[in-house]
Amino acid sequence: MGITFGKLKNGILSLIFLGIPFITIAFFSSKNAKKSIKYVFYKSKWQIIYIWILVGPIEELFFRGVIQSYLELKIQGTIFTISYATIISSFIFSFFHILNVKTKNESFKSFLKLFPSRFIAGMTLGYMFQVSKSILYPVIIHNLVDGITFENLRKKLLILYQY
Repeated sequence: MGITFGKLKNGILSLIFLGIPFITIAFFSSKNAKKSIKYVFYKSKWQIIYIWILVGPIEELFFRGVIQSYLELKIQGTIFTISYATIISSFIFSFFHILNVKTKNESFKSFLKLFPSRFIAGMTLGYMFQVSKSILYPVIIHNLVDGITFENLRKKLLILYQY
């Protein structure tokens, strides 16, 4: 099986029409962020590798590759063109980030404020997976969004606190 391009045309179209706007929004919203989360301060090169390279594939393989794929087998139906599996897996993806509160990397208030944007991110990535039938496209976008967001927040905090 492995990682495939899936429906290549749908994958490329989802990168263009969903991915590029999503990255643009992440770039500008993270540049204008007023508050941050603790894990944007890189303590080592391994944390940079973790954030830029590992988070996207791990989360996408789990939430899209395992959970969404399983739900697609068990639950049929759509709202407009979005499958119930995509919606449910996006909610699970968003709620999963409560672990940031448990690890004290984020306050509960921040978690609640970020929940809607995480849900939209999950829906975007889930829909890319749904239409392309490949995990590759959501992984690419997830990595870029996380990397750009964390780097912008880190730079802002370095300037703010003059580290």
